[in-house]
Amino acid sequence: MHAIFNHAMRWEFFGRNPITLVRQSAKRTRVPDLLTAEEIGKLLGELVEPWRTAVYVAVTTGLRVSELLALKWEDVDFTAGEIRLSRGIVRQHIGQMKTGASRKPVPLEAGLADVLTALRADAAPTIKTPTTSSGVLTRTASSPTGRMLQSRIISGPLQSEQKSRSG
Repeated sequence: MHAIFNHAMRWEFFGRNPITLVRQSAKRTRVPDLLTAEEIGKLLGELVEPWRTAVYVAVTTGLRVSELLALKWEDVDFTAGEIRLSRGIVRQHIGQMKTGASRKPVPLEAGLADVLTALRADAAPTIKTPTTSSGVLTRTASSPTGRMLQSRIISGPLQSEQKSRSG
């Protein structure tokens, strides 16, 4: 917005830039609660598939939830050892990545490749026509019920872990 009004000032549509009066704070309102490796291990031990794999992928790659839910098998290149992101799902709509930097390939370490290979082998019988365009987490993650379950399944172990930390 600031740049747009600067251009308008150059063209003499405005005498000053009103956006300069807007306070823009990039400061976080609270410090994020980071899990230790031990806590992540406990969380993974409490989860069922495909959520266990979803959390494992998120933790080891740093993918956003929108990128994780939009991940397809064609994005995972086991030979090159990387994940190529090209889309995100926000509010049940498939769209572009949030930033240009998000399109950079993500390294696929050996442990993650093993986990994804096992998930794919396990998912094959439940997918009518297994193809590379099938979603990695399509079985439940993209449905409204899946999202509701996701919030309850993942938040339950996290809340109990946070209580044990504070108590």
